[in-house]
Amino acid sequence: MKYSYAFIITYGRSGSTLLREILNSIPGACVRGENGNTLYHLYRSWCTVRDRKWQFEGEDLGPADPWHGIEIVDDAAYRSELTRSFIDAVLKPPSAATLIGFKEIRYGPEDMSRTNFFDYLNFLVDSFSNACLIFNTRDLNEVLASAWWSSLPQAEEILTESDRRIREAAACGAYPSFHIHYNDYAQNMDNLVPLFDFLGASFSELALRQVFCRRHAGGGRPQAELRGWELRQEGASGGPVTSGEWPGHL
Repeated sequence: MKYSYAFIITYGRSGSTLLREILNSIPGACVRGENGNTLYHLYRSWCTVRDRKWQFEGEDLGPADPWHGIEIVDDAAYRSELTRSFIDAVLKPPSAATLIGFKEIRYGPEDMSRTNFFDYLNFLVDSFSNACLIFNTRDLNEVLASAWWSSLPQAEEILTESDRRIREAAACGAYPSFHIHYNDYAQNMDNLVPLFDFLGASFSELALRQVFCRRHAGGGRPQAELRGWELRQEGASGGPVTSGEWPGHL
């Protein structure tokens, strides 16, 4: 495996749960689900400590000063401890895991400013050794048609900005990253091969078909891939596939 950590950067109803399970089909991978932006809030905590230290750096703040002691804070050690605690207490990967990460959907303007978005991505790749970012997008009309987005005020504005940020980050070349589009790999599993090559992982069609045959939040089962599997099974068995015969036991 080329990377030790992988973080899925996306928005809601983009097929990210399917992508997470695709990554978890790789032996040794442990990619968790969402955590409510917990790591982002830890990042903001670190930013506060770092910025206040820089504000008073070089000064000797006596006991009577309201900021007494802030100038000697070890912000690098604080970031390291936050990172280690997040891995150990939140992600809790098995000891044998060789690729660790999580997916998160809260990167839009209602979650963080544009400046903080790009700085947070820097924090991810700088704080986790040998880390990469996986940017996942989807056709916005499909996403907006979901019940979850259609119930939100200003959904199109929020989603458009979220998608714009992610695409800009993917294209800027500032991060070790890979951009993948749901509509591509949902229609043709072979479009996942470059992602596996990027990660340095072996591509297993059988393992992936077991993933594709399960239902996922907001996305269902990618129908083109399922139909391809079904036709092959009919040819092998001489009859149609029943629900109990699907890999994954729906």
